[in-house]
Amino acid sequence: MNKIVDFFVTTRPNAAGVLGSGPRRSFPTASSCGFDAEEALLDWESHLTGRSFDDLADDDLPEIVADGENDAVILALSDALVSALGAASNPRMDELAQWWAEEKARDGLALDPFTALDILRRVTDLIRQKRSPGESVYCWTC
Repeated sequence: MNKIVDFFVTTRPNAAGVLGSGPRRSFPTASSCGFDAEEALLDWESHLTGRSFDDLADDDLPEIVADGENDAVILALSDALVSALGAASNPRMDELAQWWAEEKARDGLALDPFTALDILRRVTDLIRQKRSPGESVYCWTC
């Protein structure tokens, strides 16, 4: 489980450059904590796209952009996940949040549906912002 999870938008070189300090001082972020970010990205993409969690993991998703000695890591959200979240309707987001909360409860993680929905909405808000060419969505966690 990650202590800090920050989603942010930038270019790949800039994303790798904030490994040690995190993105909050340099980029708008959607911040959270208390869940495994890598697993969440796989859960969301699997649920939204219909690909199995294992298939996504076998394809080395999410991609690790940078990792450091202090347990910090930067993950790239896949194009498929960015597209799926960006296109998700409010009812679809509600359904994803409910499903995610139930999945985590089965794993012993207390994640209520309201918190799950808040996290997903803040990430989706970042995704829906206009991005410059070469920018994508990343996740910094430690």
